[in-house]
Amino acid sequence: MGKNELCKTCNNKTVDMKTGLICKLTNSVPDYEGKCVDYSVNQTLKEKYDKEVEYSNCLKGRKITVALFVCVLFFDLLCKFVMFDIHNDMGKFVTQSIVSLLIHGGLFYAIFKGLKWAKSIVIFLYVIGAIIGLFLGLGLFSGLLSFAILFTYVGLNGYVVYFLVGNEHFLRFFDYQNKNR
Repeated sequence: MGKNELCKTCNNKTVDMKTGLICKLTNSVPDYEGKCVDYSVNQTLKEKYDKEVEYSNCLKGRKITVALFVCVLFFDLLCKFVMFDIHNDMGKFVTQSIVSLLIHGGLFYAIFKGLKWAKSIVIFLYVIGAIIGLFLGLGLFSGLLSFAILFTYVGLNGYVVYFLVGNEHFLRFFDYQNKNR
């Protein structure tokens, strides 16, 4: 905690409109090195400050999580649209898209709220999806477009699993959400 942060949680501080934070004991701006010998913690302010710092530390994870989930939903719809063009069955396309959006959206919302069971289900499903995608890629699809979509699908599934298991920004955000729900 720096000078300004330490002073924000001190009982011996006051605010001057021209100068900012000043010490009530010295009537001057803080000029200590390391730790202030007159520091008197205001526990309420300290807890509030700690929560603000914790929240600001997880904001990047929140933004990355939302962006990834939007990309996954977009790619899922894109895959279904390509399959619709291949099979030309509008009812099936609409039904699959709605069901997929509801399942993905529900699981992603639960993860966004910090629910561990949803994270476990998505990790399991995306590992299975990547494995199935790899086996399908061994010969069932022909054509460059099908291969590109399959390659992207496997890569995206793998990245989602990595993201949910190993991305420090997501993990910080997920832990914060889990703790504060």
